[in-house]
Amino acid sequence: MASQPALQFPCDISALTTPALLVDLCKVRGNCEMMLRKAEAAGVGMRVHVKTHKIPQIAEMQVGGDKSKGVVASTVPEVALFAAAGFSDVTYGVCVHASKLPALARVAESSKARVSLLFDSEVNLDETEAFLAQNPGARFGAFLKTDTGYHRAGVDVVRDPARGVALATRLSAAASLDFRGIYSHSGHAYAASSREEAAAISDQECRAAAAFAQRLPDPGGAPP
Repeated sequence: MASQPALQFPCDISALTTPALLVDLCKVRGNCEMMLRKAEAAGVGMRVHVKTHKIPQIAEMQVGGDKSKGVVASTVPEVALFAAAGFSDVTYGVCVHASKLPALARVAESSKARVSLLFDSEVNLDETEAFLAQNPGARFGAFLKTDTGYHRAGVDVVRDPARGVALATRLSAAASLDFRGIYSHSGHAYAASSREEAAAISDQECRAAAAFAQRLPDPGGAPP
């Protein structure tokens, strides 16, 4: 069977084969600009997630064209894609397993991007320190993954803040890790039945994270 000729864009919608993803760029750009304005008005930074769209051009809209602003990816290939596209601060948004470390180190070395990892246990920190000891020159950023109510992953810093402080202290002292602070994800907000309920979950998350952050050792003034 003869293959179809490659489409030339722009094209008429009737020329597309299905399934096909159609994106209203005006709406996407408008949503990205709205979030940037909200973050600026609140006086906070915004580390945007890219796992849903997986498209560097959309991520560039999310960061307002500034590829030095942080993005979060959910797979190693996503980390590699966005680092290769020029994003210089990419966080691997899953608590890291030892099997992922060689590939993530290669991405950091080849792209010169700052690749950061999440930690929520002594086990994944032990594995990472062992890998770094065997691979001098490799270096990662590090976030302490905290559980502020979702109870899927992370150190429960509400019920056991002392364990979180102990792990953060180790991260801060690790020779080849740059401790960057804490990371929280309250995914249970997705099940909220109203805007008010979602806002209450967000407020609780922020309060719990801020209260725990006050217990942490000073990471030496490292940028978030």
